[in-house]
Amino acid sequence: MYSLGIIFSVLAMFGWGLGDFYIQKSTRKVGSTESLFFICLFAALVLMPFSYQGIGRLNSHTIWPMLIITIATLAAVSCNFQAFKIGKISVIETVLGIELPLTLVFSVIFKGEIVNVWQVLLILLVFCGILFATSEDLKLHLHIKEKGVWLAVLGAVVLAVINVFMGIASIETSPLFANWFTSVLVALILFAYLYQIHRVSGIAKHLEKNIGLLIKLGIIDNGAWIAYSYAVTFIPVAIAATVSEGYIALAAGLGIWVNHEKLKRHQMIGVFVAIGAIIVLSAISKY
Repeated sequence: MYSLGIIFSVLAMFGWGLGDFYIQKSTRKVGSTESLFFICLFAALVLMPFSYQGIGRLNSHTIWPMLIITIATLAAVSCNFQAFKIGKISVIETVLGIELPLTLVFSVIFKGEIVNVWQVLLILLVFCGILFATSEDLKLHLHIKEKGVWLAVLGAVVLAVINVFMGIASIETSPLFANWFTSVLVALILFAYLYQIHRVSGIAKHLEKNIGLLIKLGIIDNGAWIAYSYAVTFIPVAIAATVSEGYIALAAGLGIWVNHEKLKRHQMIGVFVAIGAIIVLSAISKY
């Protein structure tokens, strides 16, 4: 069973890496709110035949983790997606590495999982790499100039919350139902918001012009979350998160090699230090 959890975590790693690459493209073409709406709408429609029966089993004990996920997901639209829209994906992905130590901390608080000394040391190394990667010069104590960095920091907090509570929701209900139900809630709220600001008419136009991109985004991003949700039913949240966090390496690499994003030498060092520490943390967290 443990090996299944690792396999699902690796699938989530590749899905999140490719998904964030497509999210950046989508936010720049259709907008942040619309991108999240299409992701959730896709999951709401595709997963409905396999999940709607679970509504009858909802109660006060099982619904509250999904309500927290819904609120956190809505926060993501103004943090992560906007960060991808205005920033370098290689830098933004590295900043999102903060998601890992935060997930570990939240898993300790809410699930009683244990963080050992080696994990703490590697977490500090991740932070050092992030500081280098997100600064245009080596005067780290002054200010961080890269666009989208602070939005990504907030986004990392949001993702850590989602990581932990998606794990709780998947265990309390099922991986498919947890993803479907939260997607339905988010899609309905975003549709109401788009209607309120008179942007509903643009949904069909965006879908027509970017159908291929949006389908890829829907499949890959939702597939990653489903894989992660299954992983946490076999292994602890902390372990699933550390293994899947390797998606940062994939997305950052895509940003550098495909988008031809330019980073200074110390930023490159920071990227690889942070990613290397995350990979090592993923390995030792198995024991």
